[in-house]
Amino acid sequence: MRCGCIRRHQLSETIIMRVKRFFHTFLLFITLLAMSACSSSDSEESQDSLDSDGDGLTDIEETQTYKTSPKLADTDGDGYSDYREVIELGFNAGVNNYRYNPLVADLPQLKIGIQTTPIIGAIFEDSNAQTQDISTSRSQSQSTSTSTTFGTSVTVGVEASTEATVSTGLTGPSAEVSTSLTVSTESTVSFDQTQTTENQTAWESMRAQGVEESTTTSGGYIRIGVVISNEGHIPFTLQHISLSSTKASDGDKPFIPLATLDYDSTQAFQPVSLSENTSTGSLTFENSTLDLGTVRTMLNAARSITVEPGIYEVTDIQGQPFAYTEAEVASRTAKILIDYGPYAETELYQVATNTNPSSPGQSLNTLLSDYLAIDYTESNGITAVRQVGPSGSGRWVITTRRDTGTSLDITTYDPEDQSYTVAGINVQAGDEILIVYLEDADNDGIGYREERIHGTDPNDQDTDNDGLSDFDEIRDSWTVTAINSQYPDRYPAKVFSSPVHADYDGDNLSDAQEKARGLDPFNPDTDGDGNPDNTDVDNGGQALINTTTVELTTHKDDTAYGGNLRSDNQVTLDGAIAALSPQVVASASIDWGDGSPAETYNTASGGNSTTTLTKLVHDYPAAGHYTITLQAEDDTTPTTNTLTQTATVQLTETSTALDEAFGWDTGWRVAKHIRELVDLNQDGHDDIIAIGYNSTSVMLGSASGLGAPQTWSTGHWVTDFYSGVQSDPRFFVDLDNDGDLDIIGVDASAQTIRYGLNNGSGFDDPVDWIPSINWNSTRDSAYLVDVDNNGYLDFVHAKANDKLTIYTVNGASLTTTKRVDNQAWSALSSHFPDRRDYPIEAADLDGDGCADLAIIGNV
Repeated sequence: MRCGCIRRHQLSETIIMRVKRFFHTFLLFITLLAMSACSSSDSEESQDSLDSDGDGLTDIEETQTYKTSPKLADTDGDGYSDYREVIELGFNAGVNNYRYNPLVADLPQLKIGIQTTPIIGAIFEDSNAQTQDISTSRSQSQSTSTSTTFGTSVTVGVEASTEATVSTGLTGPSAEVSTSLTVSTESTVSFDQTQTTENQTAWESMRAQGVEESTTTSGGYIRIGVVISNEGHIPFTLQHISLSSTKASDGDKPFIPLATLDYDSTQAFQPVSLSENTSTGSLTFENSTLDLGTVRTMLNAARSITVEPGIYEVTDIQGQPFAYTEAEVASRTAKILIDYGPYAETELYQVATNTNPSSPGQSLNTLLSDYLAIDYTESNGITAVRQVGPSGSGRWVITTRRDTGTSLDITTYDPEDQSYTVAGINVQAGDEILIVYLEDADNDGIGYREERIHGTDPNDQDTDNDGLSDFDEIRDSWTVTAINSQYPDRYPAKVFSSPVHADYDGDNLSDAQEKARGLDPFNPDTDGDGNPDNTDVDNGGQALINTTTVELTTHKDDTAYGGNLRSDNQVTLDGAIAALSPQVVASASIDWGDGSPAETYNTASGGNSTTTLTKLVHDYPAAGHYTITLQAEDDTTPTTNTLTQTATVQLTETSTALDEAFGWDTGWRVAKHIRELVDLNQDGHDDIIAIGYNSTSVMLGSASGLGAPQTWSTGHWVTDFYSGVQSDPRFFVDLDNDGDLDIIGVDASAQTIRYGLNNGSGFDDPVDWIPSINWNSTRDSAYLVDVDNNGYLDFVHAKANDKLTIYTVNGASLTTTKRVDNQAWSALSSHFPDRRDYPIEAADLDGDGCADLAIIGNV
């Protein structure tokens, strides 16, 4: 029994031991499982709670729920963290998608609203030494036509640089497309017929009191009442402000600067705090130091005046200037402006673009649909935005602007040019996107926005019913050539008529009649003889027309004059004089400018309407500088209508040896060294410029010949940088519009275009102007022509067998905007442009003021 027990016990112990071993194994297994599960749970919990930017929102919440950046605590840079906007400030897209949206910057919205029609006047002394203060007298009951919106100057530029209708091409203020878009509003007041009459009356009163003869003018002035309001939900304090004013311009440029307006000079501007949807009372801003020309312009030619914030400072409730926040916003967002024309208020947003850390930038589709919740439709491009779609010939265009640091790249997406998709437009931080609805309801060639700033009716081609269309009066000018007996320097002058007043000067002649007769639509007595234009029979109310042309030749071997050889100092003159019927030319005389008696040419009995002077010959006693003066008179008012035309002639010795040698014997080579005759200082005398191995030499021309050589530059523009005349061309043009010629060079080795401004005695150090031009030194061509007709020369790069690239110059800053012609030359031929074989010439072929390119190819 005992043995049995013992055996049982041993068996039991054995079993227990086995169980223990199993239990240990099981415990180990359970422990491993528990550890593994614990590790997985911790990892998942860690990922779920990861907040890389420390803004209080997890990365998963940012990327999946709010679409914000997990790497930027403040995705839109507006000073409110993403957490604060969505959690603390309660962003709710269903209520207001633009209030504390972490993807749309919340910034102060400063609005300037014009309350009163501007008062314009001048203080001066009359002929009796009495002080006169004359200004516009405004009707107390009159209403003021004003509009306030974002980006007026910018969207007008977009409109006028793009076709508004399929059939009518708009031409004009394309330069304004490059104007920077601001987040504050602009306010425009348009002058109606009553107000333009008041302006004209004020100017005529000034003239009657002798303002144009006055030698003492205290100053012209403009005063305007405005209200400043906070249109947004961000409270701010306005510390100080001045306003910039512009006027609607005639011709190609939509706005011309007028003056800076400061707060009423009798008291200092006091800081004012504005909460949401609050405003100041009426505030008077003024400028009391205007010159007489500006006063005349505002009273006679201003169809509207636009004001916007100039220099100002706003602070937040802690007193921190918002300028710091604006810089941060600009580095993280793009500006998107949507201008619906007459159908809805303009919208402006600054939308975050860097929400994806691995791929900066977003498609425009994402920004519009996902971030801004703006519905749109597209077919070959945008067709409607917020259900605003084509009406008649209207359409949407998109213009993108990107500042690369060296140029402003502007691209226009227009379905009339080519189809595009919104998703295919990439938007980066700092970009500006202009989505603009174009419409020309009356088909007069002037878009809705420009009609508004000129005060014209967008549904009437001829607002004032004067026989000239709105387009003719806004865009088209004529030159008044009258000789005014009271103000001899007043004409010739280019004039535009008023599109809102059929007879601005009140002389009972419509603008169409004034234009047909060459009269001044702003002057009831164009020639100043005391007879109003409508009853003036002197030349039908128009002065003698000068159609004189002068040709000077000094070729010694010219035998066209009776077979006789001409002397070195012999000059011929060709000319013609005409008077407008029924008047005739009574007499003409020529003073050759050398002391010899003037030659008089009397007309036949009764006079002739035209007198032709053909191949008149004169021998001068010696070489020198002479001024030829041609005078003509009509038969009615020979005293007041004496017409004078001058021409100059420079006679030099036949051959003059230069003191400086720029020839072969001294190492100069045609292929390497620039040697040109150009008038660098624009004094009417050609100069010699020679660019050698080490320096640039200039010999200035004058009436007495060439001056001594001067060094205008050392170490620049020379063969070390510009190896050849053809491969590295240099140009002498007036780049900065200061009246003298500057130098521009294409450095083929550095692929860079540089310029050096003319300082009167040399060229300034080179400025790297346009980099990375991809220049082929053997085949490419370059030109400097005014492509956009803004008065500044642009750089045109004709790439061999490739696209045409134009760098338009944005005014006095000399910054450029790169524009690429998407029409490849290969569509015309596979062999041009090519400087060697197929030359290109730039010229205004159609006389429209814009340069054209003539290509000589093989077809």
